[in-house]
Amino acid sequence: MPRASFSTVGCKLNTYETEMLRYEFARAGYEIVDFGDSADVTVINTCTVTSRADADCRKMIRRARRASINGTVVVTGCMAERATEDIAGMSEVDLVIGNAGKAHVLERVTSFRNGTSDDETVFAAPSLAKSQQFLTIHSSDEAGKHGRTRATLQVQDGCDEHCTYCIIPSVRGRSRSRPLSEIVEHARRIAGMGYREIAITGVNTGAYGEDTEASARFLDVLRAIAEIDGIERVRVNSIEPNAIDDALIDFLTTEPKICRHYHIPLQSGSDGVLKRMNRRYRTEQYSHIIKSLRTRQPNAAIGADVMVGFPGETDAEFDETVRFIDSLPITYLHVFSYSEREGTPATKLGGHHSRAIKDRRNRELRKLGLEKREEFHRRHIGDVVSVLVEDSRDPITGSLRGLTDNYIRVTTDASRTAINTFVPIRIVDADAHGAAGIAICDSADESTAGERKTAVAEVSV
Repeated sequence: MPRASFSTVGCKLNTYETEMLRYEFARAGYEIVDFGDSADVTVINTCTVTSRADADCRKMIRRARRASINGTVVVTGCMAERATEDIAGMSEVDLVIGNAGKAHVLERVTSFRNGTSDDETVFAAPSLAKSQQFLTIHSSDEAGKHGRTRATLQVQDGCDEHCTYCIIPSVRGRSRSRPLSEIVEHARRIAGMGYREIAITGVNTGAYGEDTEASARFLDVLRAIAEIDGIERVRVNSIEPNAIDDALIDFLTTEPKICRHYHIPLQSGSDGVLKRMNRRYRTEQYSHIIKSLRTRQPNAAIGADVMVGFPGETDAEFDETVRFIDSLPITYLHVFSYSEREGTPATKLGGHHSRAIKDRRNRELRKLGLEKREEFHRRHIGDVVSVLVEDSRDPITGSLRGLTDNYIRVTTDASRTAINTFVPIRIVDADAHGAAGIAICDSADESTAGERKTAVAEVSV
């Protein structure tokens, strides 16, 4: 049996696509092994959003070749789309397949290994503009073998926002929505595999439907998925502020299956910087959204992406960002330093900052983010929370871990019989990285069903 391994650099959409490729190779008879083990085929799904991501991708490529001297090394994803010839020029690489060709990775690898392909390293796939293929699970036979409790579902690809710093529209193409009927079919298949939670992903999920003549929009996607039996949680991985209106807020905060977890990119707390970034909202609108969500759901987790060191960002504008974030009930931050991407308008702006300035601002915001995260976690000490227990163990204690609907990573004493079930757990300790709790009862123990029902009812809104 041939062996295949996979590595992902970058976003949750990349992670989803890698998982789909893993299923495809497993269905084709490959044994899936850990990245770094010797393999006949190694696929690296790349990111290119920053220069650091590029460096990480090159490191993974070199590591893949060291592990599999005679194996086939395949590079796909965003860096493969942006820097095709550079990647093809690396001695470690056998095949380069851009984003539009991801649906053809197995086909191309099979031809290459059988000696029936041409000698070209680069796979000439359909253009991004014409690509309408979405990777999906075709078989339920392999899914359960990975011990997963949460499945990711792609509803959209590409982006039309054209923020001045962002390379994504160039490497992912224009916004393209997956047909609603296909999304529902895929979600039902996921439910049939035994997954309890679906995480919705895309490049710009809130733009769903804007590229089609159909009337369905992102709210319709959420409604349709929430109606599927077997799926008990629906998590929205990320949504742009300009896509959030009162109707969406109403649904998010009243539909019981929607997780109380909202990741809403901010990028800057200065209206001047937001304007130069070509972001389609301002701080007043962003503040209204965050406060509306928190008012309706006091224990909701609200995360934000924020960028430091954008060209021309003054000390005063950075201080605006710090004060703005500090004033909002945001519970965690993903902080990035501006990275120049060739071909984006921001490269032509004046006032580019030194690495030292960007690092200092990055550290300050990360510190604020950790303080907010720890405060949010510690607020739950003493509470009973419902945790979806995963087949994952804490590396220090060896205890099982799970996730609450409001994005708290909990280490618990629950037994293995609780995996992929919802267990009521009382939080006894917490820090910036997560929480520790004691299972009130093992959800797999039918003798405690009455106690379990009461315990779950205690979970805070």
